[in-house]
Amino acid sequence: ENERGGMDVLDEIGPFERAILVDGIKTGKNPPGTLLMLSPTQLQPTRRLSGFHDLDLPTAIELAKRLSLPIPNEITILAVEIVDDINFGEECTPKVAAAISSAAQVVASLARGDSIPPNIKVSFQELIHL
Repeated sequence: ENERGGMDVLDEIGPFERAILVDGIKTGKNPPGTLLMLSPTQLQPTRRLSGFHDLDLPTAIELAKRLSLPIPNEITILAVEIVDDINFGEECTPKVAAAISSAAQVVASLARGDSIPPNIKVSFQELIHL
């Protein structure tokens, strides 16, 4: 579990062969609570950094590669479509909260090397512009 981003995430996952990252995403293309399966190459660098020293995931991965830092061979992103990525609170919206159990089942299956359970719908997305 990690609430940080960019290089901080790579510090955590670098030693592993595989990593599954779970986060919220606002594409505006899917109903809230939709589960999306992505790879880091499908994400465009964000223009909304929280500071000059922060890096988004695609940029951090590219930097790690150029610096020969350890990164997993396989990084999978499981994202849950959200409506609001500006205001944070203690609770998820009802549709996002309803997707958490399914997201946990997908992560457990992928971690075991199994396929996604057939009763859970996951959208495989093309390039995502954030």
